[in-house]
Amino acid sequence: MLSRLIQKISSVTLIQVLTLAVTLLSAATLLLGCQAVKEKRPSLASLNLSNVVELQEASLSLKGLKGEELNREVQRFALSLKNEIASIQKECECTLLVSSAIVGEHDLPDYTDTLVTRLKLDPRVKEYARGLMQKTLSADKRNLPS
Repeated sequence: MLSRLIQKISSVTLIQVLTLAVTLLSAATLLLGCQAVKEKRPSLASLNLSNVVELQEASLSLKGLKGEELNREVQRFALSLKNEIASIQKECECTLLVSSAIVGEHDLPDYTDTLVTRLKLDPRVKEYARGLMQKTLSADKRNLPS
């Protein structure tokens, strides 16, 4: 009778151990699956697109391009912009958000400078163009009749 009792206890213990092992294995698989999904979820980063476009506009205004030549340059820039943004997103494995669409404080990485560099834009161009415009406006005011 004692051996039968030990056998029953052993059977129950074995079932409990197997149940526990299956439960732990299932939990580990679930956690690994959740971690894999979490790692694949795109992170977010920001991009000040209006600043990039303003730099290009300032650059174009200083070049003095007109007509078809200006149109070709704008189309070239648009294609470069599209390709570089796609390239940055692929490299950072992130979704780029236009910074003006982000409400409130954030600590997202900013890829504006990276894009400006890749597009070979000079950040000083905007200030230079602004200075020229102010000089022109001042000169025009002096030439107005009183």
